[in-house]
Amino acid sequence: MRSVERLLGSAKHFPLEITLSSGDRHTIDHPDHATVHPRTKDLIIFPDDGEEFSLAINPAHIVQVRPLRKKNRAA
Repeated sequence: MRSVERLLGSAKHFPLEITLSSGDRHTIDHPDHATVHPRTKDLIIFPDDGEEFSLAINPAHIVQVRPLRKKNRAA
């Protein structure tokens, strides 16, 4: 989880794609859209599309975190 925290602290790595053990993928477009819960260490993702919910991800389910190339992202 430390590596995720480091990535969240540096805007140059965004957007990020998080892959979970279920195969689900989530994109974090900006560092302000995610944080690590100080007590549980869950990754909290805040949507940037106007949705009113957030997603809490147990770090044990994160299998990959990778920066996406901005030019390859779908509009």
